[in-house]
Amino acid sequence: MTESLKEILPKIFKDLEKKEVLKKIEGSWRSAVGGKASKHSKVAGFKNGALIVNVDNSMWIYELTLKKEKVLERLRGDGLKEIKDIRFRIGELGEDGKRD
Repeated sequence: MTESLKEILPKIFKDLEKKEVLKKIEGSWRSAVGGKASKHSKVAGFKNGALIVNVDNSMWIYELTLKKEKVLERLRGDGLKEIKDIRFRIGELGEDGKRD
């Protein structure tokens, strides 16, 4: 059974909207955490009000967790009011799938 255009279009627009929000978040992330931290972290997604951020090691999870409230304030100051929390995890940073 195939979906009609009426069913597909809302899904497409929702996906595009999510991608635009994520692109804005990625740009704001770098300025919110600073140059050094941004080299060790990357926005991985956004789900249910939580920003998911990959970091390259546990030291950066600790460091960014200490700064989380200040980073949230900065992100919200950039108009990203929908971000309610930040969750850090060890994961891939580079385009090639490697941790930088």
